[in-house]
Amino acid sequence: MKIKQQFPTLFLLFFLLITVSGCSQQELIGPKKEFQYSELEPLSGNNARIVFYRVKKDKKIDAVGPTVMIDNRVVGALNAYQYISSNVCSGEGEVELRQRTEGAQTLSVKYQAAPQETLYFSVQSVSENQFEATQVEEAQALKDLKKVKHTSYLVSRNKAPVCKPVMVAEKKAPTLLKESSVSVDALFRFDSAKLITSQGGTISLLDGLVEELRTEGVLVDSVRIVGHADRLGSSTYNQALSEKRAQAVADYLTSKGVQQNLEVVGMGDKQPVTKNCEGSAATAELIKCLQPDRRVSVEFWVN
Repeated sequence: MKIKQQFPTLFLLFFLLITVSGCSQQELIGPKKEFQYSELEPLSGNNARIVFYRVKKDKKIDAVGPTVMIDNRVVGALNAYQYISSNVCSGEGEVELRQRTEGAQTLSVKYQAAPQETLYFSVQSVSENQFEATQVEEAQALKDLKKVKHTSYLVSRNKAPVCKPVMVAEKKAPTLLKESSVSVDALFRFDSAKLITSQGGTISLLDGLVEELRTEGVLVDSVRIVGHADRLGSSTYNQALSEKRAQAVADYLTSKGVQQNLEVVGMGDKQPVTKNCEGSAATAELIKCLQPDRRVSVEFWVN
């Protein structure tokens, strides 16, 4: 009789025991805080960032959430619907996912981060003893992270590494090795951009430059060809004519086997060298006076 009377009490105690036991198996949850990229500390210098997250828990696998380590530094633990954000130094590094259960496998993943870059890794359970981490493009990661509502329950006591500053090699300004100025009148007919070649298809003034580039080419990184026109005619027309003449010279050098990088520039009538040529009508006298303004400069540059 006493047993029957005590049965409801024993059943209630048993139910409470099961309930408490079930609660003890629940995963630990960190502070509720949605992932907001705009709230992260801005990156600078040689710093980069890695974000780990788990979108869901595989109900078929009773796996213990892994501890996340970056370059042997504990940054947190990752249960379902949680994320971890940690700064790293740019360059190559290694991430490890470790579980506290016996027989669990440690996963190692290499990463390569550029300065001020944020990398994203999605973490999923593969079995009770193994997790995998997959690098995800930012657009997809930010979409996934909208489902994640908590940070890691384990707060890392390890400070982020102090990254060495980015060493940027000072770029030297190019050096002008040599400049040769060739009269346009010796290369082109008046108001023309077609080169005057000999019967053998050569131009002695330019052939001399080609030979110099062959013998001194090891010292020359680039060749700048600048076309100039006199002030007769409109500025728009003179600009186009100077560009066409410079391009014609560049095409000739290329046809003769010049390998250096060629830069073609047209200056039109903006850089005259004559000072005492008066008048505006295209008389024979004025055309002759302005002859020095009609030229093509060929510059040898060393980077």
